[in-house]
Amino acid sequence: MRLVHSIASWIMKKRLHSIELFMQYPEEVQGDVLEQLVQRATPTSWGETYDYASINGRDDFVRRVPLQ
Repeated sequence: MRLVHSIASWIMKKRLHSIELFMQYPEEVQGDVLEQLVQRATPTSWGETYDYASINGRDDFVRRVPLQ
């Protein structure tokens, strides 16, 4: 039971740290998430259609990718 508690405690501390970062640096965290999503979508047909490979930041994404 102590092992389970230790693991759960470690996971919660890590998660709380992530939440604190979101609260302190929301724009930076959202920019990082956008970058990860664009990178993962680059090799897809959607990513190729909208040239995700050359997207560099939020403004490029907003200009290039239409709302659906």
